[in-house]
Amino acid sequence: MAPRLWRLMLVALFGIGECTLHADVQYTVTSDLHKVEVPHTGAIYTAFHPAAETRSKSKKPLLFFLGGSEGGIWTGNDPIVLSLRTQGYHVVTVGYFKMPGISKQLTRIDLEPFGKAIELFKKHPGVDPDRIGIVGGSKGAELALLLATRYPDIHLVATFVPSHVLFQGINIALFSHHSSWRYQGEELPFVPYDPFSWAALKGVLSGENYRDMHLQALQNREAVRTATIPVEKINGPIFLLSATRDQFWPSTPMSERIMHRLDAYGFRFPHQHVAWNSNHFILRDPKAWDTLLHFLQKQWPTNTHN
Repeated sequence: MAPRLWRLMLVALFGIGECTLHADVQYTVTSDLHKVEVPHTGAIYTAFHPAAETRSKSKKPLLFFLGGSEGGIWTGNDPIVLSLRTQGYHVVTVGYFKMPGISKQLTRIDLEPFGKAIELFKKHPGVDPDRIGIVGGSKGAELALLLATRYPDIHLVATFVPSHVLFQGINIALFSHHSSWRYQGEELPFVPYDPFSWAALKGVLSGENYRDMHLQALQNREAVRTATIPVEKINGPIFLLSATRDQFWPSTPMSERIMHRLDAYGFRFPHQHVAWNSNHFILRDPKAWDTLLHFLQKQWPTNTHN
């Protein structure tokens, strides 16, 4: 068994099922469960095919789903993931930190495992290789936009409460200055926090209100310049769902910055920003999530009745 840090578990679940994945235990493999191990990677994936009532012989789009700073991995029966599956999409949920065998902190996460996963899933006979997209929220939205600038096989990005820049990694020690993301062994430029500021202390004391800390960090113009995500490089439509009362970070102004950059570069694909009257936990409002689902179906209709 290779070291756990360098193990990628890809689990394909057919139908409505779920699997708890650990890198150091034995698995019960049933007739509808296929397990594939790909060495030399450092992330965990579970792949859920469209719900039974939406399956057909035609190839379907595949969406990678990235959670945020909560870490871990979303299951196939989570209402959000299930809503994508019932729309007829393959869904690959990704655990990129705070999982057994991989990083415990959201810092210096390598991008290469995602590229390897894209190459693998492109070859699946039920997947349309021209319709591979990525959905992400919060830090997962930051990662989704970043990955789509690096991997042109990602042809759609849909995000909720996103960022227009790469921020400092999230560690138990705010003064540990490292990037959230790494590529080819190098940390990517990031906007740092001031851990000794009142804004940071207020966030720590409240446990959730980090908006002022992020606003203060965004005053660092040089860091913002080098850490801005080059969204104009994305090879497909982009959807941004922001929260006007976001208490974690200013997702609405940051989404506006993304739209402004796309327009300035003459971005040729459809791109839309919906600012929703919500806090950072925007998915608690099903109507907000419906706007993202509507965008997906408009861009990539799945013809679930065929």
